[in-house]
Amino acid sequence: MEIDGGFAIYPKTDCPHISSHVGNFPEGHTMDIPGMCQMCEDDAENWMCCQCFLTFCSRQCGRHMIDHCQREGHQIALSFSDLSFWCYLCDSYIEHDALKRIFTQAHLSKFGTLPGQETGSAEEQRQALKAAFGISTKDPNAKNTGSKAIVVEDPSAFLPVGNITEEDMKNNPILDRVLGTIYGHALGDAVGLATEFCSKYEVKTIFKGKPITFPDFARTMHSWRWKKGDWTDDTDQLILIMDMLNEKKQVDIKDFAAKLLSWCQHGFPELGDKVGLGLGTTTSRVFKCASYLEDPHSAAEQVWEQMGMNAAPNGAVMRTDILGCYDYSNRENVLQNTLDICRVTHFDSRCQASCIAVTLMVRRLIQMSSADITHDTMEKILTDDILPECEKLVDPDYWNDFKKFICASTLEEMELDEAKSIGYTLKCLGAGFWGLRQMDKSFQEIIQAIAAEAGDADTNACVAGGLVGSRIGYRQLPMEWLCYCPHKKWLDEKVERLVTFMGLRSVTTSDGTTSTTTTTSTG
Repeated sequence: MEIDGGFAIYPKTDCPHISSHVGNFPEGHTMDIPGMCQMCEDDAENWMCCQCFLTFCSRQCGRHMIDHCQREGHQIALSFSDLSFWCYLCDSYIEHDALKRIFTQAHLSKFGTLPGQETGSAEEQRQALKAAFGISTKDPNAKNTGSKAIVVEDPSAFLPVGNITEEDMKNNPILDRVLGTIYGHALGDAVGLATEFCSKYEVKTIFKGKPITFPDFARTMHSWRWKKGDWTDDTDQLILIMDMLNEKKQVDIKDFAAKLLSWCQHGFPELGDKVGLGLGTTTSRVFKCASYLEDPHSAAEQVWEQMGMNAAPNGAVMRTDILGCYDYSNRENVLQNTLDICRVTHFDSRCQASCIAVTLMVRRLIQMSSADITHDTMEKILTDDILPECEKLVDPDYWNDFKKFICASTLEEMELDEAKSIGYTLKCLGAGFWGLRQMDKSFQEIIQAIAAEAGDADTNACVAGGLVGSRIGYRQLPMEWLCYCPHKKWLDEKVERLVTFMGLRSVTTSDGTTSTTTTTSTG
């Protein structure tokens, strides 16, 4: 019974919808309380769907649990605030014996104890839970075995990209580095998911100070929502840019805006998605503007103004490195294309400059020979090309902050897991450029180090992965990681189509001759 404003609220005890709207909570997983809304990442007042176990915010926030209920037909939810259950069909709080298992797991996650049992070791709590409900909970330090293992005969064997062979990449270093940018981005994203939204303390507790293994890292309630080895929304949005280029043969902001909204609502249905997971607050608000589909730039500016002209999240920089590859030979087009795609959702000058910094570095790296890529040459690009361009964009009040992060020499100084600013675009940018400078470390070591810093780890690691990939190329990426990406072949088809359109590989025509497509410059 809940007392609210002096009135007693009596839960309904005979809800007829339990059997069809309550799922079996996955064995071995813990709830992430208070968690973050899948749509807007709000963490103030969230609910968990009792059928698919996704987390969304309340009607007092973005109403995303109600939207989920209406869209998916999932009608029963658990409040993380007071661990009460609500049935949308009954329009009432409910109680039922069938809910005790979820309630008990929620109580254990929220308070560290079973209901009515305030003492006992963690092992005693787990044993009591198993005895009461047949639930075998795992020590958070234990290795996850919740997903079937992907069997790979030779994890180190070279993986072609569709019909693009290792020989093709050897003969065309730009092709190699473009592919390195895309797949390095995806790998950083997938590995960073292991510690996304964790603190450094939690990472140390879960992984005991050891490097994060991929794909068999300990799963959290957050990372459990993705398939083992999968990337997240950070790579999904890069793929949407690729889809736009493949279909429109140029940057088309209205097309990208429409694709982004459709992805938010449905994900990639061909992969079994029902919704796009991980959407940020800023993008979610931009979607709600009436002018979004017709004039996304004005919608983004309007939202930025409504948010006090101070919100600078990382939702744009996480997707735009591909624009340093497309039309790479034309610097002005790269700049304009980058700004156009950034401003579809993110208007703040720091967001725009973060995207520009990444794409300018990518376009330079993919055109350089391995011998020419040194620490000194990259710093010269930063000093002579990137910083002057970014200074034109960044509000003077933030310029010192911008330089501090992009020139950071350690991960620790950026405090990537500081709770109030984990999604700050300059932190993500700083992590990416830090990774780029680590020329004495392997790709795996760089991504593992960034993931160990926690915070918005998948976004930090995907930007670093894209930058490092543009420096080392696809052939130097860890095949023993790539082979575990469940949707690589699906991505390969899109990538092969894109690099063919860009003129980076020859195409055999029906008459047996070969031709090369060239990239069309777009302003």
